[in-house]
Order: sequence, then structure tokens, then C-alpha cells
Amino acid sequence: MSEKDGVTDELKRIYRQAWCEGYWIQEFRAEKGYLAAAGSVKQLEEIEKKIGREIVVSKLILADVIMGGIARPGSGSTREEACLDALTDYKKHEKKYKCS
Repeated sequence: MSEKDGVTDELKRIYRQAWCEGYWIQEFRAEKGYLAAAGSVKQLEEIEKKIGREIVVSKLILADVIMGGIARPGSGSTREEACLDALTDYKKHEKKYKCS
């Protein structure tokens, strides 16, 4: 993919870094601006074990991730901003509610 497809080097870096840190990101369509959600790969794997099937992140809709409590939303004027916003919010949420 190229920048003309809306996938910049910065966006690729954000996705790669998130994955390396154990997080997933999913983007969603929005009327204005951009929307994304971020969550934990580990948590998703635990849910998959419980339900006995694979969860394909790219097939999740916004209501799945937000109402299901498996992700935090983010928004921004660019795709990069939305992804970073979601990832930052998820990390804050995770840190706040992490069980010791």
C-alpha cells in the first residue's frame, strides 16, 4: 500500500509498534474525521479460548469492541491521530484497572 491509499509510513509504524507491544488496532468509518479502537492481543486470545473460536479483528464493528468492553475508542483528524488516541486511551485504561 502507498500513501495515496491512505497508508502512510507513520501509520504503518503505529500499527507495527502497537503489535510489538501486544496491542491491536482497528479503524472504522466516520462521517467526519477518523475513528479507531485499540485493545490487548492477550485479552483477545483469552476470549478466543473461552468461546472456542478465532476472533478476526478486521471483522469487528465498533459496537463489538466498545459494548463488549474489549477496546477503547479514539478519534482524530487523521488516521494516525485516531489510532494513537485509541492506543493511548487503552494503555491508560489498562494501567488504571490492571489487577496485581
